[in-house]
Amino acid sequence: MAAALDGLLTVAVEHDWLDVDEEGNVLVDDDELGEQSPKPLQVDYSRSAQALENAGQPGASRLTQLFQVAEAEYARLLENEVHDAYQLALRTSSDYAVFAPEDIAPLVAENPLLLGLRPDGLVDPDLFEGDPPAGIIISSHLTHMLLQQLLELASERGALARDSAGHLILPDDNETKPQLH
Repeated sequence: MAAALDGLLTVAVEHDWLDVDEEGNVLVDDDELGEQSPKPLQVDYSRSAQALENAGQPGASRLTQLFQVAEAEYARLLENEVHDAYQLALRTSSDYAVFAPEDIAPLVAENPLLLGLRPDGLVDPDLFEGDPPAGIIISSHLTHMLLQQLLELASERGALARDSAGHLILPDDNETKPQLH
């Protein structure tokens, strides 16, 4: 959940929906926190017997297990190729991406809230006209979340630096960006 929240805050800052101070802390207006702000969305899990059943299951979810395996693989690769941390993170998040329906279905069955993900620029509009398939949206979000988590891991291990505002310093954007296939 921490990685998901961090990813959402990163997206909000990148789209200038939220500002950060010189120390990298997200700034929120007082009136956004006061009574004027909308009430938090209440999710009624009693309507979903599957969600209730899954919430009561002990142990890590399939998604958590997938991310843990990807992190372990990335940490192993990072030990030998620390100079190429960004490319390693791209490659590892791509290797552990879940795009096939048979990979996505168990994750959605375990957590139906994944169906609530919506496109926010992670899906290339040139590839799909109108609404892209739900599986592509879910896959894009999960891959982006994993990439952010791997980049944070690289930063914690000193393989990627941060600027004075606390943002990761990534390779030059003039290079060709990875394409979603």
